[in-house]
Amino acid sequence: MADLELLSILRQGADAWNEWRQTHLVRPGVKPDFSGANLHDINLAGADLRRAILAGASLEGANLNEADLSNADLRETNLSSATFKDANLEEANLSGSYAIRAIFKRAVLTKAMLHNANFMRSRFAKADLSNANLYESNLTACDFSFASLQKSNLQRAILVLADLRRAKCRGANFKYADLRGTDLTRTQMSGSNLEHVNFTSAYLEKTLLQSSSLRMSKLVKVDLYHANINNADLRGANLKGTDLKKAHYKEDRIKI
Repeated sequence: MADLELLSILRQGADAWNEWRQTHLVRPGVKPDFSGANLHDINLAGADLRRAILAGASLEGANLNEADLSNADLRETNLSSATFKDANLEEANLSGSYAIRAIFKRAVLTKAMLHNANFMRSRFAKADLSNANLYESNLTACDFSFASLQKSNLQRAILVLADLRRAKCRGANFKYADLRGTDLTRTQMSGSNLEHVNFTSAYLEKTLLQSSSLRMSKLVKVDLYHANINNADLRGANLKGTDLKKAHYKEDRIKI
């Protein structure tokens, strides 16, 4: 349950909250509790919410640009249309959250827990999601252009019609993910686990796929123009309607 005294201070805005926190919450590891609170449309840009408990709260339409939410608990929180531009969400827990059309542009989400959440149509352009857990999340039509997803877990995630142009996804795990119609132009996916992925009608122009495992993946009607697939493992992949001759590879450096 939210601490009503702290909640009243928080509702006065970021400046009032930061000043009060600096004076009173000086002990390391303190976790201010705002669980279940209604913070609809609140302006908390630049707020210090490190380790804050916001589980089950409503932050729909809230302004959290440049806020520090590192290690914060945002489980099952309503974040729809909320903005987190340039915010720090390192190691934050957003699992099970409802975040349709949220904006995380340039946000830091390294090691964040984003699994089993709904981020449909959210924007993560230029965000850092390295080592983040997005297992089974709905990422339909999300914008990850120029974002970093290196070594992140995207197993069984839904990325239908998502924009991953020029994203850095080296060493990421996309096993069983749905990437139908996804734009992966110039995306860096070297050394990634792409087994059983559905790439039907995806755009893989100039995508870096070398040393990636695409075993049993569905590459039906995929644009592989100038994609690099050297040392890729395509055994068991469905290549119906896809022309491998458009890709860059050497015959002795690919497994089919």
